[in-house]
Amino acid sequence: MSDNGQSLIDRVDADAQPGKDDSRMIVREHEGYLIYVGQNALSNEKIVSSHPHRLCLWLHALGSRGSHVVLCCGDVQRSFTDEVIHKAAELALRFSRSKGKAVMF
Repeated sequence: MSDNGQSLIDRVDADAQPGKDDSRMIVREHEGYLIYVGQNALSNEKIVSSHPHRLCLWLHALGSRGSHVVLCCGDVQRSFTDEVIHKAAELALRFSRSKGKAVMF
């Protein structure tokens, strides 16, 4: 649990700077949804090219270099809540160079 009581799990240290050959990504869980965040070009490519789930939403900061973010509901077909889309959009902006602009999905 995070400090605000929401379920949020980092599987990779979000503050660690990955090397250019590092394909690790940040994986977070929020309200039962998985959020994958690329940390560099290699992990961004890995998210897009080898992501196993079809029922996902891809996000990226608009007009800026940054992380690819994939919001996934796993193997269960269900709608994304506004709150979980907002959380994924915040992560797309946080890990981009635009810091606070818009997100496309």
